[in-house]
Amino acid sequence: MFRESCRKFFEDEVKPFHGEWEKDGEVPRELWLKAGEQGMLSMMVPEEYGGTGLDCRYPAIMWEEQSYAGCTGPGFAMHSDIVAPYITNYGTEEQK
Repeated sequence: MFRESCRKFFEDEVKPFHGEWEKDGEVPRELWLKAGEQGMLSMMVPEEYGGTGLDCRYPAIMWEEQSYAGCTGPGFAMHSDIVAPYITNYGTEEQK
């Protein structure tokens, strides 16, 4: 079910606009907001800090579906799986 929702998100919300965003060099903020609403950001961040507290299988599924869609523009993995863990693990309580 999660895989299908990721696939649908990339097919409906990203793929049709990807070429334009690549040309512009920018992904709109609205896409990030939609991804957040779908629970696709910061999945491994603990719930007490606004994440969903899931294990690495869920982001991996999202990465796969993004790659299958051929959409490299949205940097969800950089945001959620590289930057957010640094803040979670090394940030102050205020930063978290």
